[in-house]
Amino acid sequence: MANPTDTQFVQLSDEWKRRLKREAGLWLTRIYTDPSAALEQYIEDCDHMYFRTDCEGRLIGFLLVKWNDPLEINYQGTNYILVYAGLSAVSPANAQRHVGESLFRTFSHSCQNRQLHLSKSVLIWYTTANPIVLKKALRISSDHQPNPACHAYDSISEGAIRAISQRMNATLDTSTYPWVLREASRLRYTDSQLNAILTSCQSLDQALVSMFCKVDERRGDRLICICRPGNLS
Repeated sequence: MANPTDTQFVQLSDEWKRRLKREAGLWLTRIYTDPSAALEQYIEDCDHMYFRTDCEGRLIGFLLVKWNDPLEINYQGTNYILVYAGLSAVSPANAQRHVGESLFRTFSHSCQNRQLHLSKSVLIWYTTANPIVLKKALRISSDHQPNPACHAYDSISEGAIRAISQRMNATLDTSTYPWVLREASRLRYTDSQLNAILTSCQSLDQALVSMFCKVDERRGDRLICICRPGNLS
């Protein structure tokens, strides 16, 4: 049996869905205007969860993922599996302990193992309207797109993003880089969360922050981000 502080991986059973709503719902009140809707949407979109607990078994962080029946694309004869990383949240008391990054690293390692097992390349994808999320993902993933150091997508990521937007039945605005999903999410940040993001952006690389200048969070706009599992040291 895993120690309480180890990252664990479970299928999202009805019991786990209830526990998430009970234990993590309060964390999300500071992030989303409708935290219940946030959980419902991501639970609907995902089927497994990485999580950590404290020594008393209380949930301190989780990452929801879509592990089963992933979207697949083919590029020049190579098949790519697109694995979705959904909602991740950490209890306020553990916000400075890199729990979220630890969960994503374990997820990334699982994706590497999946590549070896299936002999197919795995791409991780997620959506965000938060530059802080992008900054962290750039540090702990490989070949991340979009990227403030680039000005165009490679052909694989371009194909993946188009396939994902079609799966989501969302409008993809390709008029500028990076591309933006228009009105793709029903979720909205609270004013306090938006203020926290704006404050944090003051210390970020402005090339990274500028990638969100065409993203209107209030309308539900999101960036689609593609990366490869990696940078696990």
